[in-house]
Amino acid sequence: MDRIMARLNRQGDDDNYVEAKSGAGKLDKGFWSTVSAFANTRGGVIVLGISEDQQLGSFQVNPDFDYRRAADRVEDAFRHSKEDPGVTPMPRVEIESDEFEDQPVIVLTVYPMRDDPKLGKQMPCFVTSQGPRNGSYKRVLDGDQRLSSYEIFQLSSLFETDIAELATPPQATLDDLERAAWIALLESFVKSGSRLMYGTRTDAEALERLHVVDAGGKPTLAGLMALGSYPQQFYPQLFIDVAVHPMAEKSASEVRFLERKQCDGPLPIAVETAIQTVLANLRTRAVERGSAMVDEPEIPEIAIREAVVNAVMHRDYNPQVQGRQVQIDIYPDRVEINNPGGLWGDRTLENLDENRSTTRNPALANLLSHLPSPGGSSRVAENQGSGIQRMKLGMQHQGLPQPVFTATISDFTVTLYRFGLLTPEIASWLSTIAPDASREEQIALAIAHGLGAVSVRELKNNIGLDSDDARGVLSGLVEKHVLVPAGDPDAFTLPPAAAVSTDEEIARLLADGGELSAREISAALEVSLGSLRPRLRKLVESGEVTPTAPPTSRNRRYRLA
Repeated sequence: MDRIMARLNRQGDDDNYVEAKSGAGKLDKGFWSTVSAFANTRGGVIVLGISEDQQLGSFQVNPDFDYRRAADRVEDAFRHSKEDPGVTPMPRVEIESDEFEDQPVIVLTVYPMRDDPKLGKQMPCFVTSQGPRNGSYKRVLDGDQRLSSYEIFQLSSLFETDIAELATPPQATLDDLERAAWIALLESFVKSGSRLMYGTRTDAEALERLHVVDAGGKPTLAGLMALGSYPQQFYPQLFIDVAVHPMAEKSASEVRFLERKQCDGPLPIAVETAIQTVLANLRTRAVERGSAMVDEPEIPEIAIREAVVNAVMHRDYNPQVQGRQVQIDIYPDRVEINNPGGLWGDRTLENLDENRSTTRNPALANLLSHLPSPGGSSRVAENQGSGIQRMKLGMQHQGLPQPVFTATISDFTVTLYRFGLLTPEIASWLSTIAPDASREEQIALAIAHGLGAVSVRELKNNIGLDSDDARGVLSGLVEKHVLVPAGDPDAFTLPPAAAVSTDEEIARLLADGGELSAREISAALEVSLGSLRPRLRKLVESGEVTPTAPPTSRNRRYRLA
């Protein structure tokens, strides 16, 4: 309770995980909507006996809370034998007594139904008196929001076989598939040792086995998206939309887009077009590979490729969202890849790292794992469940923050941050603040520069250091005065002066002060000596600043040339 109350009063509000209620009256619809919301999302805690002063944004014990009466109500409300339950189905809950400032409270933990194999198949949880359509809720920040009809559909079909990919547009025929593409597909299966062709007399029979066409020879959605001449003839909105934004948020300036491209055609072509469009809008640097110099994008291609392929392969193709595209947004600091349809089946954010393949579109996934990419050097998808790991390793290899995965009931988003060691601005900044830094130290500082802080956990995730080595790197940067502790023993931030002063600021200071020592300049500009000395050395070498004594002299001062 001490931790919960500190959290609430620090925020001045409830949040996506904690809801405080006075508990003075009966367990009303507001109480049950919160139970529904927590059960349908990621779980949460309801505390009874705490009042909120909305004007002051503070929380305190409710002096009128009758603990025994409330405990009886709660215990009765969650009896599984109850004929008129507050919510249906009843989620798993844990009821505990606690106290705050010597006053008793009730702490009710609601567990997410998705984590329970039996309850997950009964979702969504809804307020019984309102029914599934109007009484199903989700938790968003500090409030309970009604689920949309699509979100209700998503939860109710979470563990059911999705057959949307097997739908057949009435007007589509075999002529709408690329013959060369399906021949290459069948050859790929044969070369892999598959028995696909055994017992078949025609290509159409083999394509039926792959669910490219149905028993009547009509192309399926999966077949059209993988092998169609132009799938958008039948599904106009099933393309990949790539937009380049000038600011860090959508529509944050008068210029809405710097570039926008509609990547259509069959998925192998659409995916490749989207990847190349993203790469064309990223910065690159020349790096040495053996005896040659090659251009390396600031986000590794493998991370972009895996994110885009996963988006088209695992998206929801049901009619409710056939009007939505896979959306790729390129911002100055990040790239976001979003697809309609949240995580399917038993996949959650917590188990995404498990190297196993679970897809709502098995036929499409099978096709993409055998179709060559337009370049012909690899398959469109690997379909082995290792895409997330490959994405993470690609980002780690370049010293970039790990991908951020965000899942809602109706959407899944991958965020790939652009900041790292590649931009000229970061490279210049690193050369001034820590010119002799190791690769690990550079990555730590780049993360601190981009995120505002760096921790042991980030170094473990990004460059694979164990905890002790990560602490050693960060402690070394503290000793060099380029990082400072951030309260948490394992977290560090840049000091206020870490944005090292420019040459003009140093020159202006010397113009005003005449001759100054490095220590006096350091104190005046509030920068560390370690970050200042390389800048002074460059100014001396360029002839803009003149030292008054040799480098070893304690009397060495600096003045404008």
